[in-house]
Amino acid sequence: MEFNLSDEGQQIYAKAGYIPASPSVPAAVATLKPGAGHYVARVMSPAEFQDKSAEWIAIYKQLFQ
Repeated sequence: MEFNLSDEGQQIYAKAGYIPASPSVPAAVATLKPGAGHYVARVMSPAEFQDKSAEWIAIYKQLFQ
């Protein structure tokens, strides 16, 4: 797990086309990361996720079922 989250591990993910989680590792497509893409990433707490999950599930079902 430590290697996966290290910059070296994240560089492997970036080369495979994934968006690296580490802010110090650039993505293969730079605009997919917040700074270069000119957007703000928002991280929510587990409690906030739990509070909103029923609403998101209802939206998903409305759109895709």
